[in-house]
Amino acid sequence: GTNANQLPTSTSNEEATPSLETHAGADLWSIEKLRAYITIVKELFCPVLSDEAAQLLEHHYKACRSCSSGTIPVTVRFLESLIRLSQAHARLMYRDTVELID
Repeated sequence: GTNANQLPTSTSNEEATPSLETHAGADLWSIEKLRAYITIVKELFCPVLSDEAAQLLEHHYKACRSCSSGTIPVTVRFLESLIRLSQAHARLMYRDTVELID
């Protein structure tokens, strides 16, 4: 199996995150290594929203609310879900801050 010692320990994004692209001769991560990576980033990181990311999410939420057709209401729960997804992406990218890219 894979242990935590085989996972990246650097906080540099280039060194820490797995490549999702497949290159000739490159190995994909095993399920065990992926699970170990997710466990570690969940323990190490609790990302907070940057000001720019917060503004972007707020703008998107307001735009969705104003365009809502009424069939599926856009509630605060929608905004909370966007925040959780952004935080999860930042965690996977080995960051403590949610950035615009997340």
